[in-house]
Amino acid sequence: MNERVRRRKRRHTLLIAAGVLVPTLLWASGYWAWHLGQAQLRQQASESLEAHAASLRQQIEKFETLPRLIALEADIGRFLAAAPLARATQADALNRRLEQAARVAGASDIYLMDRQGMTIAASNWRSAQSFLGRNFAFRPYFKQALTGRAGRYFALGTTSNRRGYYYSAPVGDASAVRGVVAVKVSLRALEEDWAARAAKLLVTDADDVIFASGEPRWLFKSLGPLDEATRARIKTSRRYVHTVIEPLPVVARWQSSAGTRMIRLTLDAGRGARRRQVDYAILSQPMADVGWTVHLLSDVSPVRERVVAALLTAGLAAVVVLLAALFVLQRRDHARERQAILQRSTEQLEELVAQRTAELTRTNARLATEVGERQDAERALRDTQDELVQAGKLAALGQMAAEITHELNQPLTAIRAYADNADALITRGNTREARSNLTLIGDLTKRMARITGQLKTFSRKSSGDPSEVQVAQLLDHSLMLIEQRLRRAGVELERDRCAPTLHVLGDALRLQQVLVNLCNNAIDAMLESPRKQLHLSVEADARSVRIRVRDTGPGIDEDALPKLFEPYFTTKEIGRGLGLGLSISYGIIKDHGGSVAARNRKRGGAEFTIELPRVEAATEKKA
Repeated sequence: MNERVRRRKRRHTLLIAAGVLVPTLLWASGYWAWHLGQAQLRQQASESLEAHAASLRQQIEKFETLPRLIALEADIGRFLAAAPLARATQADALNRRLEQAARVAGASDIYLMDRQGMTIAASNWRSAQSFLGRNFAFRPYFKQALTGRAGRYFALGTTSNRRGYYYSAPVGDASAVRGVVAVKVSLRALEEDWAARAAKLLVTDADDVIFASGEPRWLFKSLGPLDEATRARIKTSRRYVHTVIEPLPVVARWQSSAGTRMIRLTLDAGRGARRRQVDYAILSQPMADVGWTVHLLSDVSPVRERVVAALLTAGLAAVVVLLAALFVLQRRDHARERQAILQRSTEQLEELVAQRTAELTRTNARLATEVGERQDAERALRDTQDELVQAGKLAALGQMAAEITHELNQPLTAIRAYADNADALITRGNTREARSNLTLIGDLTKRMARITGQLKTFSRKSSGDPSEVQVAQLLDHSLMLIEQRLRRAGVELERDRCAPTLHVLGDALRLQQVLVNLCNNAIDAMLESPRKQLHLSVEADARSVRIRVRDTGPGIDEDALPKLFEPYFTTKEIGRGLGLGLSISYGIIKDHGGSVAARNRKRGGAEFTIELPRVEAATEKKA
């Protein structure tokens, strides 16, 4: 009776434990799956957002110098200076030239305005919506150019009713602006690419109004409600003409437990279908130079499906464990029952043996043998106990490494400029200067080939033999790659003189990659600094050469210094980097037999020092 009570208590205890542990296991599995799924979603979205933002920036920046180049053409200046009658005879030829330039450059429209903002020549002169005779003096890009500086602006065209990004440049210097050249760039190709990739991308202006998206139904809507002052300012600027700006159908906004911004949108599924609500994780990347923000919306439904799968798996595992525990308890109870039966049988046999007389020696011996066998069986039963083995499976997560390559916009822009100038020079018959421009184009293509070769060696060891690398030339080539970004970021470059006799042994392209990476990191660190100065210096002794890269940024957190060169460690914001640059740079310098170190300067900013073994150049050996 007591044994039955003990069995009942053990089963009750097991059920209570299962009632506590199973919900805990399910909660832990769901929590882990949700956070892991959100982390992977955020990582993938960050990489996709960075790629799309770079593509958008490349699309608009490749036209930045085009209006300036056109404004420099002598024919433009002569046309503006000509009398009205002479200008009328020259207008047709100029319209055709602008039409050809727009077609070759891939621009939407190119047009010329006089000082009063009246369009006097345009590439769309054949169109029914031609800009000819239209006055755009109210546009900010015209006003900016009229002050003698380049202008840029995004708006909905008042004539074509089509969206576009406008670049402008003055004709003449700041003291005597005779007219304005404007180039309109369309973002339609990018939007079509986003739609084909099913990328939920939005581009908003400073007022959070969506003016570009792969989803046409989201165009000219705001991320949130606009106050009356903002609506009045938008209406006065005529940026979106007579378009009524309405907010996106956002049902709720919140921040997930993993730190991700979330929104819930009400979407129209189509004619006859019910409207549905979809939750999105939203990542944003600002484009400060143009006042835009690029947003990527990622559907969290796959994460929820992953959580459901994890809960089902955990529940199934809990059921299997519970059944196994019940089976073990049942086997143990049966074993104890057998032991009790054997114990009682042994006691009965011992009592019979005690009652036997001495005459039954053989019987006693037989009984003793049986008792010994039974005792052996009892010991064997005691030694055989069941054990429960639980096996757990872990899912290995692979981390993706994205290689970062630098853009080739600067050489391409320069080639376009030299090509346009060469065309103009050939037209004038100045073949000597045109040949010089073509030579420069050849040099730039060689430079692009060198950059491409460098990017190929970024993620693998070079197969070429090491050679003598002149340190001064290494610095020249590295600075050439970041020259345009230095100007755009407003960074002042200081570089100490370097003796041409300093050489190191290694792969010039890989060493150049390290310097470019360190310089780009320094520029990123100084984006918010009031004083932006990049300083490169070279020190050498008989055995080594030390290259120092200093900046005037906020410096490096002391806790981050020991982990700075570890893979996937980064101090940048989400979407700004993958944490591989310094790790790869460290590997390159180590392969060259050198070292790289980082520290904070006492006067502010960070300093990276590359130390490489010095070699004697072949010319020095002969001397």
